[in-house]
Amino acid sequence: MVQDFARDSIAHDGRNEQTLESGGLTAEVRYDIGNFQLVSLTGLERLTTFSRGDIDGGYGAAFLPSSGPGVIPFPSETASGIPLLNQFSQEVRFC
Repeated sequence: MVQDFARDSIAHDGRNEQTLESGGLTAEVRYDIGNFQLVSLTGLERLTTFSRGDIDGGYGAAFLPSSGPGVIPFPSETASGIPLLNQFSQEVRFC
C-alpha cells in the first residue's frame, strides 16, 4: 500500500495533449434501369491524429528532490498517432 496515495486526486508533470483532424465526403448516385435500380455509394475519409500522455501516475522522479505518490523511478510519457490515413470506399448495388 502506498502511504500518500489518494484515490480522488491525480498528479502529472508531463505533457498531455491530443490532436485529431478528420474530414470526409460521401456521395450516393441512383440510376433507374427499367424495373431495376443501380446504386453507387462512394466515400473518402481523411484522418490525422496524435496523442501524448504522462503515464507514470505521479510527479517528479526518484533522482529529483521530490516525487510521489510513492516512488516514481523516472518520468514516463507515451505517445502515438496516425500521421495520415486516407480511406476510399466504393459500393455498387444492382437491385
